[in-house]
Amino acid sequence: IDEKWFYMTIKYKNYYLLPNEEDPIRTCKSKNFITKILFLVALAHPRFDAQRNDIFFRKIDIFFFITKEPTKRTSIIREASTLETKLIISIKRDAIRSYLIDKVLSVIREKWPREDIRNPIFIQQDNA
Repeated sequence: IDEKWFYMTIKYKNYYLLPNEEDPIRTCKSKNFITKILFLVALAHPRFDAQRNDIFFRKIDIFFFITKEPTKRTSIIREASTLETKLIISIKRDAIRSYLIDKVLSVIREKWPREDIRNPIFIQQDNA
């Protein structure tokens, strides 16, 4: 399991536009406070059979720390109670632990090879 932070956008960005194109819309409030998103990636060692055929692909899944919340008011863009995707800004140990238990472990159990279902699964978290 590996974690990686990404910025939602970059501070300075060049756009090459045609004369009739409009400027793209930036979604951050300030270029000095660009929000980051955390991705959690679950990988495994690949499994091969006797003929060196790939039995189990190593990428299990990618998880990102977001929530879907209903909007409170109607606006020009969307109506009230429409689900809106929001980032989890403050990520503490409890949030990562609940993600690991609720989401990551259930997906690992689903995608794990059936012949290795009785063997123990060792999870190594890379915090380098």
